[in-house]
Amino acid sequence: MEAAVSDINNDIRILNGTKLNLLMDDVNCSVFLGSVGAFQLVEEEVVAIIGPQSSGIAHMISAIANGLQVPLISYAATDPTLSALQFPFFIRTTQSDSYQMAVMADLVDFFRWREVIAIVVDDEYGRNGDRSFGRRVEQEKGKNFIQIVFV
Repeated sequence: MEAAVSDINNDIRILNGTKLNLLMDDVNCSVFLGSVGAFQLVEEEVVAIIGPQSSGIAHMISAIANGLQVPLISYAATDPTLSALQFPFFIRTTQSDSYQMAVMADLVDFFRWREVIAIVVDDEYGRNGDRSFGRRVEQEKGKNFIQIVFV
């Protein structure tokens, strides 16, 4: 990211001479630290936030970004519930998990599996992906779906 900012700042044609500043912080995948960091960034008069890396933190920071009307650009948050309708200032640069779940359901159909067991982690990412996959398999494919959750 630092190299990209340097390239942008070195070419006055890109931002008409406006300097782009990069403020970086590692919140160690903590929702609390991510929230505190989001509020601290606003005190620095940022115009956009890039990150976070996880969907769980993105939910909390999206609510903050919406309230403050600061765009949140995430390169890794894939939870399909992070929608533009609920979070108009959230911008995703990667595919949502719903595409991955659709492909997995298509594999179930392709191999004509009659029963599927999903083993997921008991967090926002695991639960939402599991729900999306289960709905797709049961409703569109008419298969039995069994869920196993690891805490």
